[in-house]
Amino acid sequence: RSMLGQYEGAYDATRRAAALAGLDFAPLIQEPTAAAWAYSAQAENVPSKCFWLVYDFGGGTFDAAVVQVQDGEFTVVNHAGDNFLGGKLIDWTIVDELLVPAVAADSSLPSFDRSHPRWRSNVAKLKVAAENAKIELSHSDFAEIAVEIADENDRRYSFTHEITKADVERLALPLYRRSVELCRRALSEKGLKAADIERVILVGGATMAPALRALLADPAEGLGIPLDHSLD
Repeated sequence: RSMLGQYEGAYDATRRAAALAGLDFAPLIQEPTAAAWAYSAQAENVPSKCFWLVYDFGGGTFDAAVVQVQDGEFTVVNHAGDNFLGGKLIDWTIVDELLVPAVAADSSLPSFDRSHPRWRSNVAKLKVAAENAKIELSHSDFAEIAVEIADENDRRYSFTHEITKADVERLALPLYRRSVELCRRALSEKGLKAADIERVILVGGATMAPALRALLADPAEGLGIPLDHSLD
């Protein structure tokens, strides 16, 4: 009921926003359908009948939607998702596995633990730094973390730590594989194989990661379906 209430609240808020913008009629469409529509608007030679897989790796959630394309109409025919799988989970894994141990080892904070309220401010800074480094590592091999850390007496000092693309790829790979399994489930439930899907439409900032794209393209470990990331 709480999820339904949240959806209805979001729907009503969107309708009110549309009215304030001067839009008398603003129907909402499912996000995978919106993505397919956006891609089709700039795509050439879209088949009159085919299936697309919308792969949406967002900040907090993951969604895989099988979309049937027929004469310019888009219909979501199956879906699989995880409300606790997203880019933020990669960020927190970097914090937990790389940055918290580094702070505890290289500073005067041996008891540093992100679950303790005392360190909330420090942890928030590490989270932001982890996300920025993850983005940087999409196009470079190394990234430097540099944040100001405060100890128990609010004495401040600089914490620096270098992380590598290999570090992040190692931590993110199990999460990427979880998304692949969800995609496979969405396909198998409709009796579809990779050869039946014309393209995979990539949505979400996490899909910028080269390691994720390489995994998805792999026919054995991933999906083996052509990837479309032509639209930002």
